[in-house]
Amino acid sequence: MPLTCDTHPGENTIEIVVAGTITETDVRVATEKVKGFLDRHAEINVIEIVRDHAGTDPATLWSGPDLGQGRRRVRRVAVVSDAGWQSPISDAADVRSFPMDQIDAARLWAHRGP
Repeated sequence: MPLTCDTHPGENTIEIVVAGTITETDVRVATEKVKGFLDRHAEINVIEIVRDHAGTDPATLWSGPDLGQGRRRVRRVAVVSDAGWQSPISDAADVRSFPMDQIDAARLWAHRGP
């Protein structure tokens, strides 16, 4: 799957990995996982790792991820990529970009308190 979401028990951080062409179905499935994660946490942090973004199905541009009011509860987004691509939920949080060779620094920053 070109878009995966991983969480770790006891943490309020979700890690999203992009690897390939993103379809409307991928976005819908990932959005539901993020919404479920938001149901369990007052605020969350996101680490988005873009390993290989081969493109996005144009249909996702209209449907896109819809987190509703949950967008306001995304505190930090660490975008890890050598491509300079930004997260679709980045307007809702403190965002910082990291090159791929700084993935550990991105994880530390995302977990750090305000």
